[in-house]
Amino acid sequence: MYHFENESAGDGPNASNNYRRLKTFKITVNENNTLSYETYQDFPLIEGGGTYNEEWDLFDMWYTFQNGNNVMRVEGFLYRDRVNEDLRLLRNWIEAQRLLREPEPEPEP
Repeated sequence: MYHFENESAGDGPNASNNYRRLKTFKITVNENNTLSYETYQDFPLIEGGGTYNEEWDLFDMWYTFQNGNNVMRVEGFLYRDRVNEDLRLLRNWIEAQRLLREPEPEPEP
């Protein structure tokens, strides 16, 4: 997987936007369907995790990386494109997952 930042590094044969060697990381699906990450040359990956969901054929993933003086966090779902009813069902499932993860509101005093 490559990080979007390298896409703005220029074009042409001498450009530094060759994401295969610069800002990439590898996602590995472990035997228990958890995800592990390994950075390549220049991507400042701090940590990451998540799971591969076999039923929906998608990655439920997150990672943190250094962006200058800031630590950034990316989280979301990565999946192949779908159409029609398959896409509707997948979007409904993803929305349900997001709702489950939202913190409960604090009770009013």
